[in-house]
Amino acid sequence: MHIVRWLLFALLVSAVPAYASDIKVSVAEVKDQRSTGQFFNDLEIKLNLIGDDAYAVRGIKTTISRAVDDTGRSLLLDKEKDDRFETVREGGAGKAEVNLKFRNPARKATVVKEITGELQVFVPDQDPAATVFIKGFMKTVGKPNGGPALTKANVAVTVLTKKEYESLKKEEEKKAKDAAQKQGLTQAMMTAFEGLLGAFFQVGENDLIFKINDPSGNLVELDVVDAKGSKIKTNGTMRSHDLMVLNYNEAIPADAQLRIFLKTQKSVITMPLHLVDVALP
Repeated sequence: MHIVRWLLFALLVSAVPAYASDIKVSVAEVKDQRSTGQFFNDLEIKLNLIGDDAYAVRGIKTTISRAVDDTGRSLLLDKEKDDRFETVREGGAGKAEVNLKFRNPARKATVVKEITGELQVFVPDQDPAATVFIKGFMKTVGKPNGGPALTKANVAVTVLTKKEYESLKKEEEKKAKDAAQKQGLTQAMMTAFEGLLGAFFQVGENDLIFKINDPSGNLVELDVVDAKGSKIKTNGTMRSHDLMVLNYNEAIPADAQLRIFLKTQKSVITMPLHLVDVALP
């Protein structure tokens, strides 16, 4: 039986100077699911980045070196190294959110005794070279969008036709199903999983499909803006490995621009992370 308990609190930790900015980290929410089953048994801790400069944060990458509960159990997950930045969720004016996931604490644990690691915060406003605009990108369907900045970053972005996407989608679904089978999913769960995959990757008439070649992990985010540089609102973004779909209700204007955010030395701020005695709900 799953035990799902929620706790909302604000635990401010010491502010870490970053380019003389005002960014602080707080623990905003803890979701603790303790179960003896194989699935849905994890710990999720939501962090808020707050302060006058937090609104400019567009991505964050976390590296956790130590995480233990008060029984001494390690909470670190076994996962492949991922060099990509996670697009932060906007939590309101001057605030950004990011979720950390961990292994189940012991049943008798009452606190996460220590979380130590590092945050890499992507702030494109700190370097003009971190933002690249591509005009007329809809005229390049099927061809990689390059240019000096993208070439230097070893990045190429291609707008795909729906036919090209459907072919790549099948390849991605096969990879996902093979990975799920290795994890020992039952046939019933595999059937449900395949259904979710099919629904997740449905492409609408006005959606934009991108194939991203980014072997060095320098592309943090991309979106579409109008001729004046204002972001065109989407209904959501779907991404799996090197495929990305942006959902739109209406057709994109002909003069729209593709805006690409690239990791540069000046745009990334490294902040130490150290949390102690984070109460479990």
